[in-house]
Amino acid sequence: MLKESALGLGLLAAACPVCEAMQRGRGQGMAQGRGNQQPVYQLGHGETRTSQGRGGRHGQGEPLRLRSTNPAVQVNVDRCKRCGDCSGFCRDVTGVSTRRVPPGEDACIHCGQCTFVCRGDLVSEQYHYPLVDSALKRSDRIVIASTSPAIRVALGEMFRMAVGTNVEGRTVTALKRRGFDYVLDTSFGADVTVMEEASELLARIEAKERLPLMTSCCPAWVRFAKLFYPDLVPHLSTVKSPVMIQGAMVKSYFAEKNGIDPAAIYHVALTPCTAKKAEILLPGMNAAGTLQGRPEQRDVDAVLTCRETGYLLGDAGIGLATLREETPYDPLLGRGSGAGMIFGNTGGVTEAAMRTA
Repeated sequence: MLKESALGLGLLAAACPVCEAMQRGRGQGMAQGRGNQQPVYQLGHGETRTSQGRGGRHGQGEPLRLRSTNPAVQVNVDRCKRCGDCSGFCRDVTGVSTRRVPPGEDACIHCGQCTFVCRGDLVSEQYHYPLVDSALKRSDRIVIASTSPAIRVALGEMFRMAVGTNVEGRTVTALKRRGFDYVLDTSFGADVTVMEEASELLARIEAKERLPLMTSCCPAWVRFAKLFYPDLVPHLSTVKSPVMIQGAMVKSYFAEKNGIDPAAIYHVALTPCTAKKAEILLPGMNAAGTLQGRPEQRDVDAVLTCRETGYLLGDAGIGLATLREETPYDPLLGRGSGAGMIFGNTGGVTEAAMRTA
């Protein structure tokens, strides 16, 4: 069963480019505007398809049953047409929704793949971009964005650009125009993760214990293991994900070097992953605040997916496709090595750790 489930997670990894390439008709930059059109999915080679209703015929399926407190995904049950696409995908591909979970828990790993298959756009990530918009309007906030490696080659698709277009410089330009005070590269945090994870791997090999070492970078995978295969938990790396390492450094080292009060920082992580919305709320994800005597201060305040980043920019009339100016990341936490960069590829974490070890 574990092999089958691992295969399911592998399929999710393979589907990520598809997910990011959705042509949903609901805020793809300025090109489409918002509405509830049937989604068409761009597969990256000129091929498209529409939702086929994996869960059953229209009106004969049930939506995912998620609590309103789910930190990553929301379902608009009142408007749901009962096609069953979301629950069918989660059951048959992800292999999660029908599993038993502890009382008080959703059978959900926060991966967000259900948002990809919903034909009516009624299943979505928990939106943080209105919170970010509000923070950008406050004069007492220093708003900082940290972009994950995959963003640079995924965000352009929100603006009808060719799949895989590198929009790194234009993304920094767009975010600065939107009002962000600093734009940093989470590849820096990934480099720290690589060094720590490689050291942990060598220590475990030398001690001949808790092998194989499994990465802890993906909060969806970590939750999957904890919920359904707790025997694997000792094999998980104890290193935080790049997003959370970056967050702690932004509100400590970066703030100190730039003379910024950490309490004034509103730190936004731009990632392709809905599970990060849940991760930032986990216990222990307030390392900088705890060190500074403010345990209520989170290391990351909000998470924007590629879709939400597109909404945030598009709603302000900023389109990446028409930008010509390319701006570099801000210094200190704005540079990363090739090891950190390949975290955006399937198998990149393992390759980077093995190289470093």
